[in-house]
Order: sequence, then structure tokens, then C-alpha cells
Amino acid sequence: HVDFIGTDLSPYVASFNAVDFSGIPNLKIMTVDVFSHLATTNYKGGVFFHSRTLVFLPREFIERLYRAVHAAGFEYIVGFEQNGLSEETFEPYTFDLSDKESVYWRHRTYIHNYPGIAKKCGFDVVSADLFATRHTSPDLRVLRFIAERSKNS
Repeated sequence: HVDFIGTDLSPYVASFNAVDFSGIPNLKIMTVDVFSHLATTNYKGGVFFHSRTLVFLPREFIERLYRAVHAAGFEYIVGFEQNGLSEETFEPYTFDLSDKESVYWRHRTYIHNYPGIAKKCGFDVVSADLFATRHTSPDLRVLRFIAERSKNS
């Protein structure tokens, strides 16, 4: 009894999604601007999920997205985003609740402080951890976090 809704700007991706996922009755993938959609849709009590996509986008986009998610009424943000040793700093990134800058990771991707951005945008982080994968890059990790809408917002 759960509806899953995805958005993508590309009509080409929509064609692939229609082929690969058309048999899932509770999944709807829309070709729409996410900000326009969130501004006109009530997701009170919903869960906003992202995985392995925000590393490609600038920090300003993520802040705008999380603010739009908050305004649309989502109760939770759940994120799974990969990271590793930064080619900018040559060190692992420390995730925390502060408002700190993102760093260049590699291959046109960035490491963002998702817990801090969520907090800045009206959410409280209830859990966050890093886990390793079997990726060929031994330093690759995935940040897994859950942020709940702040009771004060």
C-alpha cells in the first residue's frame, strides 16, 4: 500500500523506465521538473529518497531541493550517497551537522555534507553511518542517513 514516485527531466530516461518498470503497479516515474512538482504537490508524511545521484549536483541545488522537500511536507529524507578520498583534499570527508563546504571527490562528482544540509533545511538527523562496498576502489564508502522533519519547523 505504498506509492513510489520518481522524477526525471529526460524523456529518453522515461522511455527506458517505461520498459524496465512498467509492470510495477505502485511505481510512477514522471518526466517533470522536480522543483515545479514539489511546489504543487502535498507529500505530508512522505519519505523523500535519493541514492547515488546528488554527488553529480552542486551543493546549492541540494539545499534548494531539501527546502522544497520540506515545503512539500515530507516527514523524512533518506539518502544513500557514495564518497571516498577526495582528489581535492586527499582525505576522507567527515560528515557532521555543521554547515560546511562540499569538496571535489573525483570524476566530476562532489562530496556533500548531507546531514548538515538536512539540518539547515529543517530536518533532524536520526541516524547516519558509512559502509564499505565491494567496489574496485578500496576507499569507496556509502553514506546512509535518515533525517526526520524537525518538530520545530
